[in-house]
Amino acid sequence: MADYIIALRDKGFVKGIKINLKEHKSEAFEMHKKPYLLVEGFLIYAYESLGSLIDYKFYIDIPDEEILKRRKVRPLPPHVDESFMKIGMDEYRRYGSMQKYLSGVIVLDGMKDPEYLTNQILQYLQKHL
Repeated sequence: MADYIIALRDKGFVKGIKINLKEHKSEAFEMHKKPYLLVEGFLIYAYESLGSLIDYKFYIDIPDEEILKRRKVRPLPPHVDESFMKIGMDEYRRYGSMQKYLSGVIVLDGMKDPEYLTNQILQYLQKHL
């Protein structure tokens, strides 16, 4: 996990993202004649320069107990699950869950149905675009 955070702090990494966003010509849908890119990742706001590239920030908050419950039903090899239990959860608590407290982050209740959450996000975007 620390390696990923160090990579996020590397100025060249963020510069490369900015260049790729400007030069990217792949297919995209348009809303109000502006292209949109959805980005997912629990460390996405850890580096301020990267977070500043994102106009609308959502954090889906799930209690630790629910994270562990959902993790146990995933079809993963035992060593992957053991690694997560030993290291991943602590790293998430230290770096991932703190991001919900950053300015401009909209926190959603992850215990709600995924369709409900999607509708909440779409309604928010339609209202603010």
